[in-house]
Amino acid sequence: MKKIITYILVCAFMISPIHAQSKETILVYIEGHEALYIAELYSDEIKIKEVNTKLYLPLVCLANESSTIESVDFNNSYSCLIDSLSDAFNIKIDHYVSLNLAKLLQELDLDYPKDGSINTMNKLCTKIKDEIGISEILNYKDYVETSLGFDDLYDFYKLSKSDIEITQHTLNYIIFEDTYIALQQEFLQVP
Repeated sequence: MKKIITYILVCAFMISPIHAQSKETILVYIEGHEALYIAELYSDEIKIKEVNTKLYLPLVCLANESSTIESVDFNNSYSCLIDSLSDAFNIKIDHYVSLNLAKLLQELDLDYPKDGSINTMNKLCTKIKDEIGISEILNYKDYVETSLGFDDLYDFYKLSKSDIEITQHTLNYIIFEDTYIALQQEFLQVP
């Protein structure tokens, strides 16, 4: 899973810390994917926090009415999602990256995965990394919506090539009628 998230960041045209000495937190949203990721970037470590989109949580933009993340149309405005995740998990999210994976795969003539398993996504991201060319990089706005600038994305690309520790974190959930309810606000490191 660690490789997948790193490759997702690479797929989003290489995310790395904007200020190497401070922590930057980025929401990574893949359209149509069953999970979103909160990446905390430090100078020597990246912590990837996975959140299932079927998570039931209070949404700030809906007067804290609870709903699942996937059931709300954010109208390509990620401020509601960022504010809701920030409130729910006491995390300050600085930026977002939204990747239209289906459109990128179509452009690269690659098949969309039938499942979102770790192995499948890992293989897919490796293929994307091998296939992506200058045309896709220069036209990144066709596939990526972000609050980051191109120079920041390039810095992240350079980070992906470095030897940095990546840890994965997840929540404990109760699953009830296809809805995920977090048992606590703390993310646990996956061994």
